[in-house]
Amino acid sequence: MGAFPFTTALNQWLEPRSQRLRVRQGKHSRQLRKPFSAAVGLLRQLEDRRIQTIISALQLSKQAILASQTCPACFGPQPTNLSDYPANIRGQLCVCLDGNFQHRHQINASRDHDRVRTPQYFLSQTQVDRVSQEIRDREAEGMDPVQADRCTESHKA
Repeated sequence: MGAFPFTTALNQWLEPRSQRLRVRQGKHSRQLRKPFSAAVGLLRQLEDRRIQTIISALQLSKQAILASQTCPACFGPQPTNLSDYPANIRGQLCVCLDGNFQHRHQINASRDHDRVRTPQYFLSQTQVDRVSQEIRDREAEGMDPVQADRCTESHKA
């Protein structure tokens, strides 16, 4: 999330209620975006260090780290309305993926953006490409080349 909209709204809310913040020895008002962004960055670093300290103190394996950070079915709270779900789907986990086309355009259009912090449980693009190629290879094993080409051509966007 960008800091500019938040700090603009904060300034608009604070100005009528308090004395205007000014730059030291200056006449123009102080911009809150840079110190706010720095504070958010520091908070993120502290959170990362806290998580790393817990992981190293507990000596968690990669699988245990992944499970503790991402698996609500194993480590999350039980829903209060558990009896509303049929018994055959009670313990199932729902995995949602978002490949939103608009996100790429927003990233490419932005000129002043921070480094993207990708969670460690996201798959890298090379892993996705490798598995996609394996799937294509397996699908093509039982087909003759003409049939494989026809299937490929019919599914292009």
